Amino acid sequence: MQNEYKAGLYRFSLITSASLSGLLSTLADNPMATVILLLATAWLLLTTLLLDVTPRWPLPLPWHCIPSFLLATLIWLDPSRYAVWSWSWALLLILPQPRWTSILHVILAIFGWWQFHDLLAPPVWALYGLLLSLLLLIGQSNALQLRSLWQNAAQCDQLITGQRLWAADGLIDDLAREHARSDREGTHAELLLLRTERRQQRQAANALWNHLAAFEHCYRIDHHTLAALLIGKDLSHARQRRELLVKELPESSRVRVVNLAQPLSLTDEYQALEKQQTPNYCIEEAQRHG
Repeated sequence: MQNEYKAGLYRFSLITSASLSGLLSTLADNPMATVILLLATAWLLLTTLLLDVTPRWPLPLPWHCIPSFLLATLIWLDPSRYAVWSWSWALLLILPQPRWTSILHVILAIFGWWQFHDLLAPPVWALYGLLLSLLLLIGQSNALQLRSLWQNAAQCDQLITGQRLWAADGLIDDLAREHARSDREGTHAELLLLRTERRQQRQAANALWNHLAAFEHCYRIDHHTLAALLIGKDLSHARQRRELLVKELPESSRVRVVNLAQPLSLTDEYQALEKQQTPNYCIEEAQRHG
């Protein structure tokens, strides 16, 4: 699948910012400020490289906090010189992120604003705080608009390079489509649900992908459950594929396979898998769980 996150412009802005930060580090008078600017340059360049691994924001959680702490430290070292950079907190808030990191950005923005109270007249300082607050609100409002998009992207996890897991919502639509197609074309279609321990999901996803055709998708239901739609010529072919797949799964896996000869409920099958006692329970002829 082509990258749908359009990260090219974002990558260009990161490289440009890294170049600017590196240039400013050569002009800083304070050695500590030079170190902070070099660290900021390194953060921007590493973020650019990590886009090739995971094109979606956010990256690992501590990554969110690094630029905010660097900015607060820089303003604390020399507030008169780096005052204009305090507007950057509004930009940090725009990025979709967990709520606690947004709160952290606001706290550090207030800390930075407080550093100017000795440099500015009280009315100017208050006006500066008001403008900063408005920008923070605008940044947060944009982040709320992007939050749903980020959550959808987070559902489409890339556990293994080049292998993408789709969201459960897509599976619901695909179930109906594959049921209609199997009736029309006379193929054998079945839903495979796979439940593993969370730490084993990477191994399970890898095993699934090794046995999927190019037109078949793998879905992530939750942190313990994967799903796939298997399309074959007939029941014998489907059983042969399934037996090869099960051999590569973690030993503690629970597998449930349901024929799509009739419409089924993903919710019902998911609940049946949760109650299932046997590790491998394949329903080939039955149309519903029982």
